[in-house]
Amino acid sequence: MKVRNFASIAAAAGAAVTSVGIQRISANPVTPGDILVYQSGDGSAALGTSAAAVFVDEYTPTGTLVQTFAMPQSGANPLTCSGSATTEGIMTLSTNGQYAVLTGYGANVGTATVNTVSGINRVVGVLNLSTGAIDTTTSLTNAFTGSSIRGVASIDGNEFWVSGNSGTTNGGILYVPSVGSSSATQVSDGTLNLRGVSLFGGNLYDTTSAGSARGIQAVTGSTNPPTNSTGVTVTTIIPPTADASDSFQGMFMLTVKSGDSFLDTAYLIDNTAGTLQKYSTTNGTTWTADGSSAAVSSLLNLTGILNSNGTVTFYATTSSAGGVIDKLTDSSGFGGSITGDTWSTIVNLTTNPTNPDGLTTPLGTDEAFRGLAIVVPEPASLVGLCSMASVMLMKRSKRFQPVGAISCKF
Repeated sequence: MKVRNFASIAAAAGAAVTSVGIQRISANPVTPGDILVYQSGDGSAALGTSAAAVFVDEYTPTGTLVQTFAMPQSGANPLTCSGSATTEGIMTLSTNGQYAVLTGYGANVGTATVNTVSGINRVVGVLNLSTGAIDTTTSLTNAFTGSSIRGVASIDGNEFWVSGNSGTTNGGILYVPSVGSSSATQVSDGTLNLRGVSLFGGNLYDTTSAGSARGIQAVTGSTNPPTNSTGVTVTTIIPPTADASDSFQGMFMLTVKSGDSFLDTAYLIDNTAGTLQKYSTTNGTTWTADGSSAAVSSLLNLTGILNSNGTVTFYATTSSAGGVIDKLTDSSGFGGSITGDTWSTIVNLTTNPTNPDGLTTPLGTDEAFRGLAIVVPEPASLVGLCSMASVMLMKRSKRFQPVGAISCKF
């Protein structure tokens, strides 16, 4: 078996990575501007439907590995994944910029058909970016029974909205009130094949590949983001029309145009075509297509950031085994077309010997990347609602309340 080499783990600490529910495995905080990526597998065996080890790897924007965080692989509070499930592991950043949140299964590595067997809890993991502490004690008994847990969003690293695919009573989007919770409340219908879930501008959005609802959906309720199903309406906003063969997963929404008080630009990955689609709106409700990037085989999940010069830089994973991160910068501005813009690869574990395992040989199909997020700093004196650089200033209260819209630029 290949053994991971964690340069930032102090061996003298004596902490068992495999069995601790709350742990600190890295002495170093995560650097603002770096990329965090969800890794499936440790290189010891080919990925399949059995439970695989989960790691969160930190890379610089140019693709240099900084450090690796390991989720517990066994014991009281493990967090593992279905090794070959490309629609899982959709990680995001909390909107206060202090935590990375991710999902998995409360099962030991090697558990067969982990996402379909009964009796396995669905788990939310929280990585504290300033301390490196990992918490996997949020283990849900009533979520996504017999099916996949896929994505998660959070305001503060304490309450969560999780997405997945299952029956009408415990699938769709579920609300989890706090770290350590064992049960969740349904927010939206579980009959849809949901992928990711995110908070942009203080509101809840998901992606789906189910029937006519394919694309980005706005999820609104009597309170926003909704914590139960009371008054909830789910509306597909992007694309205005979708082909039945389209499959959507990664999304990113932000305000690009100066003076707009609403999210005016959206990006969506079409997994079938392998393209990044761009959309814009002048009124916050009617969206217009602004072209698509050049195609990349197996394009999967997405994160991005609005730069100070008005360009938007994206990082995306692919569903190809081996672990790939691609990068693209859209310099066309609000309403401009990104047609033909090309991706460049900054990380490829099959060809790059400097991989998270510390090994000097490529690992082939034994590891893969899933979701990813850019780490953004918390603005001084204010809490920035900048989920994947989304845009809404908030004031502190029991629940964050919007006070105005801005663009997060770093």
